[in-house]
Amino acid sequence: MLKKLLTCTAGLALLALICIVPVHATTHQVIMQNLQFIPSAVEVAYGDTVKWTNQDPVQHTTTRTATPKMWDSGPLGPGQSFFDVFVAVDGPGPWTYECTIHLGMTGVIRLTPLGACCAPGGACTITSQANCPFDWKGAGTTCNPNPCVTTNVFGACCLPNGGCAYLTAAECAGAGGIYRGDNIPCSQADCDHSTEPTGACCIPSTGQCVNTTASKCQ
Repeated sequence: MLKKLLTCTAGLALLALICIVPVHATTHQVIMQNLQFIPSAVEVAYGDTVKWTNQDPVQHTTTRTATPKMWDSGPLGPGQSFFDVFVAVDGPGPWTYECTIHLGMTGVIRLTPLGACCAPGGACTITSQANCPFDWKGAGTTCNPNPCVTTNVFGACCLPNGGCAYLTAAECAGAGGIYRGDNIPCSQADCDHSTEPTGACCIPSTGQCVNTTASKCQ
């Protein structure tokens, strides 16, 4: 016999509650065996289900009496199961529970830490570290403000014609100029016009090759 408890109620004043379950919700299996919950600790995301199955020859319960998340399977005989869904109204956990028949038989359900996941291009999503294939910013980080959007840094760019423009390093390279450094103003860049002959100048730090004078190829 399969007993089922859905924790999608939050009081009599609430007429209806929609439980939004993620597409990739997971069912976590917990076995009751040798007077233990195996595993004794489980990490879940909102929308996940925990299913307990009794594999002992004696009865067990899985019971939690503390608010806001409560459940009670009642006595489960050998082979019987019980499951519960964890949703946002249940709070952030952790949710400790016990078998009320056997003293010391306890377990805990914890919410998987969530944080900002930065994808190439600056897209930000909230997920767990395990589900972030890109740059996970850490537990508790958010997408507002977006930590994935980097601020462009500008500096003086000495252009091939001897002029100076305040550009990013990438923009300067695209213009065929020499980037003098982050936050360097044009007044300190020494990009004045010159009658010196020009030639190829290779910049080891950036890999650029530009056409400029010997004095500016530094």
